[in-house]
Amino acid sequence: MGCRWWAAAVAVLSWISVFSSVFSSARGAITINSGLLQASARAGNGTTSSFNFPADVPFVLPSTSHGASAFVGGPGGASISVFETVSYFGGISVKASTSISSLLPGEGQFDTQGAVGGSLSFTESASETVGVSLFNSSSFSDPQFHVLDSPSHILYGTNTPGSANITLAPGTYTLEWQIIPIRPANLNGAGGASSVQFFFAPEPSALALLGLAPLYARRRRRHG
Repeated sequence: MGCRWWAAAVAVLSWISVFSSVFSSARGAITINSGLLQASARAGNGTTSSFNFPADVPFVLPSTSHGASAFVGGPGGASISVFETVSYFGGISVKASTSISSLLPGEGQFDTQGAVGGSLSFTESASETVGVSLFNSSSFSDPQFHVLDSPSHILYGTNTPGSANITLAPGTYTLEWQIIPIRPANLNGAGGASSVQFFFAPEPSALALLGLAPLYARRRRRHG
């Protein structure tokens, strides 16, 4: 079901790219300048460790993926995985999935570490409102997203699911993000999986992107 949902989302985003191009000359548009995707993973059981630190991957239009995973078996075994796909279809989409194993009683927190993230430099051609939305399927990940201007001042930041609008003047900006698998403190070492969706798109694209939220909510109800 997850693959079908994402295929539907990509189809909507493809439609958005055509719809947005009609308005780009009058309303401005986002142009991607460059980007990097990053991923790392480490798993250990106190005596043996597994590392996976792949090289950063340059963002290539229209979509680029990256990830890492690590696993150690036997008593006190541990596993962690992080994966992301970044796309540009008139707006920016970041989709990430993470998983982290549970701790056995008496084990410490040192056994698993990992993150997926990256940055995109983009240029805004005219003043316009941009819609921002963050969805997170569970508490087993900690997502962080920031929008910075050219002097590297933070214009917007969030780690909480929800939606907002920000106004951008013409200029160059950077979107930065990092998503870390975690074990919530209130779950006594329990691990789990998480899916994160982040959308960043100029109006009217943002309205259509926000329309993906009900699809996401229905998917969560079916699998919750």
